[in-house]
Amino acid sequence: MSHKKGSLKYFGATDVGQVRDHNEDSFVIIDLSQEENNARGTVFMVADGMGGANAGEVASAIACNVVEDRFLKLQTIPDTQRNIEKYLKNLLLEAHQQILQHASQHPECTGMGTTAVIAWVIDDQLHVTWCGDSRCYVYQKKQQYTLKPLTDDHSLVWQMVLSGELSAEEARIHEQSNIILQVLGSTDSKPKPSYLNKRLVEGEKILLCSDGLNGMLSDAAIQQILEGNDKIKDTTGVLIDEANRAGGSDNITVIYVEVEATLNTATRQKRGVLSTLKSKWPFVLALSLLLLVLVYSLIAWKGSKASPEPKTEDRIQPTISESHSAQSSLTKESDEMEGDAKATNAEADKPGVTTGEEHLSATKYNFLGALDELNIQLEEQINNTKKLIEGCQTCNDNPQLENVNESLSATHDLIKSQIKLTNQNLPISSQSKEKLSSISQSVNVSYDADKKFNTNSIVSEQEYMVNTITKVVKKINKQLETLTIQVQEQN
Repeated sequence: MSHKKGSLKYFGATDVGQVRDHNEDSFVIIDLSQEENNARGTVFMVADGMGGANAGEVASAIACNVVEDRFLKLQTIPDTQRNIEKYLKNLLLEAHQQILQHASQHPECTGMGTTAVIAWVIDDQLHVTWCGDSRCYVYQKKQQYTLKPLTDDHSLVWQMVLSGELSAEEARIHEQSNIILQVLGSTDSKPKPSYLNKRLVEGEKILLCSDGLNGMLSDAAIQQILEGNDKIKDTTGVLIDEANRAGGSDNITVIYVEVEATLNTATRQKRGVLSTLKSKWPFVLALSLLLLVLVYSLIAWKGSKASPEPKTEDRIQPTISESHSAQSSLTKESDEMEGDAKATNAEADKPGVTTGEEHLSATKYNFLGALDELNIQLEEQINNTKKLIEGCQTCNDNPQLENVNESLSATHDLIKSQIKLTNQNLPISSQSKEKLSSISQSVNVSYDADKKFNTNSIVSEQEYMVNTITKVVKKINKQLETLTIQVQEQN
């Protein structure tokens, strides 16, 4: 058992059951939340090995070892939800490959495999990926709903549940409930792990288990045990005891987690900034040194071009007429510059004009103007979403609203980052393009991060980015309008 004050309480246990002669289940808990400036959350994993005499316990242990090793070496959390999803799925696929490799080198392990479910808690976000029928439940007593698994089993009978042919209870006791459609280590087909995420609230419980638990106990029976016991360790023990009492026909593994508190948005943002700075410090240092050199060179160049300033006693106070003449001359010069700027902007707006210093200056101004306008729109949407979440009574389990909120924040960060780069006369970075590509995919907007542009046509790439961000903002706005109506109806 391990306990982190102010965040999570958890306990995990495994039992051989009443029928099997050895335990093929494995589990691992990896607490990476202790670092102040680089907290990487807490990881929970259950793996249910299969293969009997063909070393199912080896397969489940390999899967857990791969995940533990990769997380212990992880330096920073992936920067978007999509990248977190990709990271978790790739972990299971890597475990799949290592199981196959081990089996090829050890003939006695031929045919072994394992299911797996991983739950990664980062601040108030739960990220879950799985392959097979090991499950993740999320429950809170005061919400007063019937316990259901958060994950969908990759099994024949659960497909029948999803299609309406069977109820969950009928599937549990069905004679074909042991037919699993996806397994790590399968030589028949490459597994396709599933993923989901949700926002956690204080008081919620997370339950990970092998089918040795939910195969013996109905969801209603599991819920009754969760509601009847307060202590994490005691609840875990009761769940295993009751599964054994119901027959214990399989190995039983349980990880039980209580969310004691969640970090607020400001803390998450602060931690995210610190993590980003830590991972990007060589780039930041190099850029800072480059800027210092440029500033010093500019000062030295201006100093060499400037004429010596006359001594105080040699200065002559201009007459009123001279002062008025100078002011008129300055006004005239300003008007001429303004006229030139207008002409430059007008020329820049003509199709096919893509070169010249004046045009690039006008293009930069227009690009910044467009980004600023989008930035204002995003800030308004973020405020509206914040108010919607605060006034919503049923938003804790609304993944659509959470996804919209994440898309808003990611787009807002992208715009602010690009404004900063443009102000520094830096081109659109590959990181900006990759981030926009990820955001665009999440809201179903087309954007080609690898699109090629004419080197003399920098405006076209900037306009392409602005047009894509505009489409993303409009799409998010439509989603937000729909969700607002749904929340109003639910409330």
